[in-house]
Amino acid sequence: MHKIAIVVCFLIFFLPAFGQQNDSLNSVTLDMLEKQLKFKPDSCYTQIVALKKSESVLLPRINYLIGNYFLQKKRYDSASVYFNRAESGITHDPKLLGLVYYGKGIGAYDNAEYKLALQFYKKADKLISDSIDVEAKCMIVNELGNTQLAINQPDSALPFFETGLSLANRIGEKWMISRMLNNLSITYYKLGNFEKAIEWQLNAVSIKEQMADTLSLSISLNNVGSFFIKLDNYSDARRFLLRAYYLLPKSKKSKTSGQTALNLGICYKMLDNQDSAIYYYQKALEIYTGLGMQSNISKIYSNLGGLYEAGKEYDKALEYMLLSLEIGKSLNLDYETVIRNRNIANVYLLTDKPDLAYNYLMDALKIATKLGSLELQMEVNKTMADYYEKTGNYKQALHYFRDYKDMADTLRSEGSLKHIHELNIIYETEKKEKNIINLLDQQRIRDLTIKQKEDALLQQKLILTSTILLAVLVLLTLYFVFVRYKLKERNKREMLARQKSDLEQRMLLSQMNPHFIFNSLGAVQHYIGRNEPSKAQLFLSKFAKLMRSILENSRQQFITVEEEKEALTLYLELEKQRFPDRFNYTIEMQLEEPEFIMIPPMMVQPFIENAIIHGFTDPEVEGKLMVRYTMVNGLIRCIITDNGVGRLKSAVNKKTEDKHVSLGSTVVAERIALLRKEFHCDAAIVYHDLETADGKQHGTQVTIDLPFKEREG
Repeated sequence: MHKIAIVVCFLIFFLPAFGQQNDSLNSVTLDMLEKQLKFKPDSCYTQIVALKKSESVLLPRINYLIGNYFLQKKRYDSASVYFNRAESGITHDPKLLGLVYYGKGIGAYDNAEYKLALQFYKKADKLISDSIDVEAKCMIVNELGNTQLAINQPDSALPFFETGLSLANRIGEKWMISRMLNNLSITYYKLGNFEKAIEWQLNAVSIKEQMADTLSLSISLNNVGSFFIKLDNYSDARRFLLRAYYLLPKSKKSKTSGQTALNLGICYKMLDNQDSAIYYYQKALEIYTGLGMQSNISKIYSNLGGLYEAGKEYDKALEYMLLSLEIGKSLNLDYETVIRNRNIANVYLLTDKPDLAYNYLMDALKIATKLGSLELQMEVNKTMADYYEKTGNYKQALHYFRDYKDMADTLRSEGSLKHIHELNIIYETEKKEKNIINLLDQQRIRDLTIKQKEDALLQQKLILTSTILLAVLVLLTLYFVFVRYKLKERNKREMLARQKSDLEQRMLLSQMNPHFIFNSLGAVQHYIGRNEPSKAQLFLSKFAKLMRSILENSRQQFITVEEEKEALTLYLELEKQRFPDRFNYTIEMQLEEPEFIMIPPMMVQPFIENAIIHGFTDPEVEGKLMVRYTMVNGLIRCIITDNGVGRLKSAVNKKTEDKHVSLGSTVVAERIALLRKEFHCDAAIVYHDLETADGKQHGTQVTIDLPFKEREG
C-alpha cells in the first residue's frame, strides 16, 4: 500500500510538469516552423500535421499555420477552413486571433473581395497593437493601405502607409521601409501629387540600392520613369526606365518587365523614335500575352493606337483603341476606360467626325468625375474644349479650356516642378558619389602584385589560344560541310539536266510521229495525183512550218503561249486537211497579254493527237475539240476537251494500233513530275471522263497545270 501511495503522488505532482514541458517544446518547434514556412512550405507542412496528431492545447495555432500553408498555395477554400477552425479554438490569445484575421484578409484580397478584406484587416488591427508585435502591426496597416488603393481610395490609404513607415523605421527593417516608401509614392501619384510621388520613390531607390535587391530596385526605377512620363519629361523617364529594364532578368517574364517595356515604348514614341517604340511595345505585348494579363494587353493596344494616331494612320489607330476599350470595359477598369474614351474621341476630332466623338467624351467625363481624379478630369476637359471648338460652340470651348488650365496649374505648379528637378539633382549627385567610391575600389583592384598580373595574362593567353584553335576547327568543319553541300547540289543539278535532256529528246521523237509524217506526205502525193498543186503546196508549206516550229521549240525551256498556240494551230490545220469531215476545233486564250507569258513547250500536242486519232472514230458524230488557256492559283491551266468515244473505248481500239501517243502522254507526265520538283509548284495532269445524261462515256477532258514565266522586254 505504501508503494502504491508513492506512485499515485508521483503521478499527481510530476506528470503535469512533464506535460507542460512537452507543450513548451512543441511551442518552440512551431515558432521555428512558422519562420521557415515561407521558404520550405511542403516540408514544414508535413511536420505541422505530425504535431497536430499529438497536440490539443496548441491546436488553434497549428490550424492557423496550416491555413497559412494553403494560402501560399493559393488554395483559398482550404485556407479558409483552417482559419475558421483556428478562430473557433482561440480563447485568450488576441495576437493569434489577429493573425488569423490577417490571413483571412489576404485570401479575400487575392480573390478581389476588397470590402471583405477590409473588414478582416480592421479586426486584425484592433487585436494587434504595436506593443504586442511591431512587425505584425506594420504588415496589417500596409495591407489596409493596399486595399484602400485597390478600391481607388488613395486619400484613405495615405494614413495607413504613413503609420506603416513610422513602424518600419522603429524596427529598422530596410525591406519594410522601402515597401512603405514605394506605397506612399504610388498613393501620392494617384492623388496627383507628382512631387511627393517622385520624392518618396527616390528614397525607396536609395534604400534598395543599399540592399542590392535588383528586382525590387527595378520596380522603383520603373515607377520613377512612369512619374516623369506624366510630367512629359521623357528624357529623364527613359534614363530611369532603361536602367530598370536591364536590371531585370531576361529569362523570366514578369509584370514588372512588361510594364517597363511598355513605358519605354511610350518614351520613345514621344521622343519621335518610332522604331524603338514599336520594339518595346511588341516586347511588352509578348510578355503580357504569355502572362495572360488582359488589362495590360489593353494598355498595349491603347498605346499602339496612339502610335498609329501620331503617324496619321487613323483607321488603324481606332481599331486598336476600340479593342483596348472593349477589354477595359469587360474588366471594369474605370481609370483606363476614361483614357480610352478620351483617345477615341480625339481621333474622331482629328478626322472631322465630332458627332462620333461626343458620346465617348461624355462617358469619359462621367467616369472621371465619379473617380474624383483631377488628372483625368484635366485631360478630358482639354478634349472637350477641342470638341466644342470644332462644333463652333466657342463659349463652351472656353469654359472647358479654363477648367483644364486651372487643373493643370494645380498639378504642375512651378514650385513643384522646381522641387522635382532638385530631387533629381540630389539623386544624380548621390549616384556620382557612389561612382567615385566604385572608382577607388577599382584602383585598389588594379594594385595587384606583379605575379597576379602575370598569372592573369598567362590565363588570358591560354584562353585566347584555345579560342583561336576552336574557331579554326569550327571554320574547317563548316568549310568541309559547305564543300560537301556544293558537290551534292552540283550532282543534283547535273542529274536534273540529264533527265531534262533525255525527256526533251523523247518529247521531240514523240512529236515527230513517223506515221504522221508518212500520212502527211501521202496527203501531198494525193493532191499531186489529183492535179491539185495549190493544195499540195499549201499543205507542204504548213507541214514545213510545223516541223521547223517543233525543232525550234524543242531547244527552248520556255516559249510564249502565243508561240504554243501557233504551233498547235499548224498541227490542227494539217490534221483537219487530212480529215476534213472528222472534227472542228477552237483555241481560247483567257489570258492577258499571252505574248508575254511563257510555258514549257510541246506539252499539249500529244493529248490533241490522242483525241483526233483515237477519240473521233465514230463517223456518225462530228468531232468537237476545244483548247482553253487560263490562269489558276499561280499556274497556267490548259484544258483540252473533246466529245470523242471516251478513254475506255479508245483504250480497246489502241490495243491493235500504234503506241506512239501513249508514249507521248507518258513523256509529258514525266516532264510534269520534273517541273514540279524543279519549280516547287503544283504542276499536274488530271483526266476526267465526260458522260451523257444516261451515264455513257462521251468525251474526255484533260487538265494540265504548268508553271510559267514572264517574258522580259
